[in-house]
Amino acid sequence: MAFKKVLVALDGSENSEQVLELVAGLASSLNAELLLLAVTGSHAHFERDREQEAIGDQRRAAEKYLDLKAAPLRARGLIVTEAVEPGIPADTVLAVADSTGADLIAMATHRENVLARGILGSVTDAVLRTSAVPVLAINPDSEHVSPKPNWTPSTVIVPLDGSDLAGESVAIALEIAKACDANVIFMQAVHVPSFAVAGPGAEFYGLDYGVAAQREGAHEYLQQFVEMAESEGISASSHAALGNAAARIVEESKSVPDAMIVISSHGRGGFRRMVLGGVADKIVRASHHPVLVLKHRNE
Repeated sequence: MAFKKVLVALDGSENSEQVLELVAGLASSLNAELLLLAVTGSHAHFERDREQEAIGDQRRAAEKYLDLKAAPLRARGLIVTEAVEPGIPADTVLAVADSTGADLIAMATHRENVLARGILGSVTDAVLRTSAVPVLAINPDSEHVSPKPNWTPSTVIVPLDGSDLAGESVAIALEIAKACDANVIFMQAVHVPSFAVAGPGAEFYGLDYGVAAQREGAHEYLQQFVEMAESEGISASSHAALGNAAARIVEESKSVPDAMIVISSHGRGGFRRMVLGGVADKIVRASHHPVLVLKHRNE
């Protein structure tokens, strides 16, 4: 799957503009077109002439704003188109992506302080849960992301769990890594079992219970993807993280500068009906890095 048209939703905020800076370098490396979208709000209830005039002023202001943001990108050789549409923001983003053939949506989000359900921002949250195309969620405030004109990920992190769905993210991750001259880290979380003995003081014991074997199995599983990457000339490595999958991926990726996490959504119906607390959901909400969420093609 090649990303050829990237939709970036802009609302005039510093966050959305920083997302544009980050996505521009990625689009350049992928030879992708940028589609800048401004949503002016629903105008169905406006009828009087004065209100229609206000709508026109709002649209012209949005068009001027997009022109201003598009000009330096075009000067850098990027193909940039613009769209101004009225409507409910999340619905409009999805509708424009569908009507224009955009194959990637990039939006700003905000990292939660803990791995728990929180508010990403109603628009981004809605798009993540319902989009039929991949969504790149970016926290532009993170100190682990360096907004600059030609930003591209230096490392692509690919969490895998042994499922066919997770494996589908590998090809796209390798495509991005190759285009951006990035290395790849394949990760799998290994569960650490433990038990407690009831009684006075209720002592707690953490035992191996086959953890070493699980870790060895994870490395063997991940090695096939390392070899796949290396066969395409991409530097790759594997890492078996011990503990909760989302927590380990988020925490251990902190030490990797300018990384991108590529993950397939899990749960019945993907993000739309995802069970809260799912691995992909938690990573999006807690990650310090841009997270590319892929929609399962059969969902």
